[in-house]
Amino acid sequence: MCVIPVVGVVCRQCSVEMVAPVGTEIRCEKKSRGGISYEVILAEPSADKPLLPTSVSPKSMTAEEITQKLQQAEERRKLMEESRLATLEERISRLEEASRKREETNAAYIYATQAALEDKLNATSINREAYQNGLRAKIMDRLNNVDNVRKQLDAKTNDLRQTIEDKLRCAEENRTESIRKMCEKLKEHLEKRIKSKIVLASANRNTELMKKLENFRKQRHVLISVTYYFYAYHVTIHQTPCVQCFHTESSVTLLPDNDFVRIP
Repeated sequence: MCVIPVVGVVCRQCSVEMVAPVGTEIRCEKKSRGGISYEVILAEPSADKPLLPTSVSPKSMTAEEITQKLQQAEERRKLMEESRLATLEERISRLEEASRKREETNAAYIYATQAALEDKLNATSINREAYQNGLRAKIMDRLNNVDNVRKQLDAKTNDLRQTIEDKLRCAEENRTESIRKMCEKLKEHLEKRIKSKIVLASANRNTELMKKLENFRKQRHVLISVTYYFYAYHVTIHQTPCVQCFHTESSVTLLPDNDFVRIP
């Protein structure tokens, strides 16, 4: 819709060349960046002003008309109240229906949920019992296997203990026999050494005794020679001294091998 019609100007909205009314002038034109600009002077409006409507004085009403209008107003009010009540009743019925449906839906949801939970609990209980039974069976099998392994280990342990005890007993017997044989050999060796030492000691003792006896005989022979010489030098007719203690005795007897014996 064109707001300001100008001569020779095409409206951009309706693409129609507009013609200016009489009295409209275009004084100058000049170019601008976006095109050509015009200075338009509008003329005074030529149409007359419309007459204002005159106010109509209210018409006087009679009592019957007023009563009729009041009755009509009362009827309209009653109708409006009835319509309002009907609307309220309908709304209430809708609310009740919605509440009933909601309760039914909730009850159905609760029932379905409860049934699903019961089914789930039953399934869970059944699965738990099955799992417990399976686990109990596995545990019993494991315990039986453990018991069997323990029995086998006990049997192997007893066999190994018996074998070790037999080996230890044999080793103890062998060790005892070896010790006995070694003791016998050692006893024989010691007896031989003791006998040889006894023989050697006896021979040495005899040799020492012979040497001591020979020395004693030599010493005694020298002593006898000296005594005899002394006796020959100091002998008297009445008194004869002993060659051993030089006491004066009644007589002295000369024994063989130049031995002197004191005679009381």
